[in-house]
Amino acid sequence: MKRFSYKRTVAPTVAALAVTAGLFCPLTSVHADSFDGKAYLIWDCGEETPCYHLFEDINTDNTYTIYSDTDIEADNHAEKTFSAVNVDVDNTTFALKTAYDTYKAANPDHTMQDVMEYEDGEHNRLALNPMNAPREANAYTHFGDWNFKVLIKSADYAGASIKNATDGYEPDFGAALNSVLYHDVSGTTKANPATLYVIPQQTEIILSGEAGAFDSVAAVDLENAGAVTVTSVAGGHKITFNSAYYDRVIFKVTKGTKTYYIRIFRTAVQEPFPAIETNQKVITALVYFDEGKTCADYEVSAKLDYKNGTQKTIKMGAATSFEDPFDPSIIVNSCYESGGEGLRKGHYTYTADVNLSNLNGIYFTVSKAGSTSTTYAGTLSGSKKGIYLDLSTSGKYSRKINPDKN
Repeated sequence: MKRFSYKRTVAPTVAALAVTAGLFCPLTSVHADSFDGKAYLIWDCGEETPCYHLFEDINTDNTYTIYSDTDIEADNHAEKTFSAVNVDVDNTTFALKTAYDTYKAANPDHTMQDVMEYEDGEHNRLALNPMNAPREANAYTHFGDWNFKVLIKSADYAGASIKNATDGYEPDFGAALNSVLYHDVSGTTKANPATLYVIPQQTEIILSGEAGAFDSVAAVDLENAGAVTVTSVAGGHKITFNSAYYDRVIFKVTKGTKTYYIRIFRTAVQEPFPAIETNQKVITALVYFDEGKTCADYEVSAKLDYKNGTQKTIKMGAATSFEDPFDPSIIVNSCYESGGEGLRKGHYTYTADVNLSNLNGIYFTVSKAGSTSTTYAGTLSGSKKGIYLDLSTSGKYSRKINPDKN
């Protein structure tokens, strides 16, 4: 059989860039009004032409539709089924049926192969961008240009999800970082746990599994056993963080005979958007804090980790203005902007003495303003060495906050 190949050749949409940068804004595409719950899944199945399967029951209310991959058979190639294991997302996509049918009527000789090749604007319009849905070992998730959310899972998939247990805070990055309905925690170990993110202000969260509550949830390797409390609640386990210092806690989770490991990473620091350019010298840190505070209430220090083995600690300053992330021609004359429910997002900057390409990364620590020579006002975010921004990660829009470094 001849395998085909294709490559996306168009620039990402504004909505796609928003999600890859850690922002969530429920933008709709031009397809939204015509979406009727029917869409083609198209994937490379090793045949001359790609396999496709028509779904006719996808939720239209922006809630997840969940399928098992063993139930997805190709409509055009006998005995070919879709596998959600290690999906090559560059060779897998969705196309809305209404858009494809219209296109097919005008171009009867064109096939799903044409839809997948992305060689011009028309083909790109038909194939729906997955909006940077995360890659997971045993699941394939697609955010169909905000028309729908689909989760396709394998038999080995084990899902876990977190939500805020109390009202008051919901960061705008949260929906993107924890954007899938459940994160695949299959195959995790204590040395290699799955990571779910919250902000320090979310002191109580609920951890649950795809089928409801896990059998048990317990924090491991805590220096202070009282730093975290776990209690059973309806449908899950409530985790209460009693100490702000413990911002990276690993939990041992069991379900039947299976054991999983999940790390909860509490960070107020997120990558800036637009993303840091390593050929420049300007360092930008985004810090999430209570909407009743301003940038002056916090101080951001950064330890620069140079590739030559040296380190340097600097103090960042609050920005006097910043570019609108969706329109760089607009300059916002403020240090902060809305950061979600109950939150502001502060911009802090510093000009380094070298291009950022000469750095391995940066450790950030956010302290409360007002410390003196004899008293310390406290830390908002960043235990031990701090929150590490890994500048060695390939890809401008890849997630670079690294919970493994501290």
